[in-house]
Amino acid sequence: MLVEWFTQNPVFGLDYLCNASSKLATLMGIIQYHCVRRDERLLVIMEWPLVSWLAEIATFMSGVRVETIHSDQTTRERESIIDEFNDPDSDLRILLGTSRLIGQGLNVQRSCHVLVILEPQTNLSLTQQIIGRIYRLGQTAHQTIYIVTSEYTSTPSASPAMSKSSSVNR
Repeated sequence: MLVEWFTQNPVFGLDYLCNASSKLATLMGIIQYHCVRRDERLLVIMEWPLVSWLAEIATFMSGVRVETIHSDQTTRERESIIDEFNDPDSDLRILLGTSRLIGQGLNVQRSCHVLVILEPQTNLSLTQQIIGRIYRLGQTAHQTIYIVTSEYTSTPSASPAMSKSSSVNR
């Protein structure tokens, strides 16, 4: 019933979600800037499936074409979505997924240079691995990386190792 209401009233539904979550409001601003204004693609990484589901609903209601990598998809289905995301002629602008599903082995450096990490990772190595999805050989564009955090929420704080500065030499 709730999903039906959201799909029948997308403006009100999106407003409701963004007022309830500062992270989703931030994501909508990033989508507006990069996808709508600049016609760029986004890779959005979350840690938990519930956050992925909420982000999928919000991005779907934004009107920008989005696909999500789910755990119940076959390898072939996932590869098809990634191939379409990498296709320069595709209208697919946003690829969503959890860090466990697309944090390793994903090659999008030729089609995407904007990364949004909606939930802080548990350690610096995981964050660097995720950033490596767009920061690698073959990337010719300047990369933009957003790590969205929110104070006073149930999102676990980053570990002390996350607060240390780190550089990646390439």
